[in-house]
Amino acid sequence: MTLSEKVAAAVDGTLKPSEVYVEILIEQELLDNAVTRLKDLVLQELEAYPEKEVKLHGLTFQKKAAAGKWDYSVIPQWNALKEKTKSLEAMAQQKFKAAEKGQIMNVADENGEEIPTPNYVAGKQTFAVLKK
Repeated sequence: MTLSEKVAAAVDGTLKPSEVYVEILIEQELLDNAVTRLKDLVLQELEAYPEKEVKLHGLTFQKKAAAGKWDYSVIPQWNALKEKTKSLEAMAQQKFKAAEKGQIMNVADENGEEIPTPNYVAGKQTFAVLKK
């Protein structure tokens, strides 16, 4: 039975969805490990081609640089603002938790301005699969 057939069987109730799900997770882990092991080798192989795009095995491989990352941690002003943001978030969360309990909590910033109660959007129900 192919993977597509197993998924269809799980959807129509012939197979247990959790059983098919676990099988897919195992296959996905094997495939992810294989891709990781081969990626550097493929990059080495592509070095033999001067073109930016190379057609191999029915697919086009496009050579490109990954995006860089900015590091602002060397800027003292940025670090101070980051800490200020953390403090503001903590105060706002306390205000929200108090409001949930029916308590009124007045929270103000260093300028005396009232900090509004933040909105909270609950995450959707999900699950984790543990290897135990």
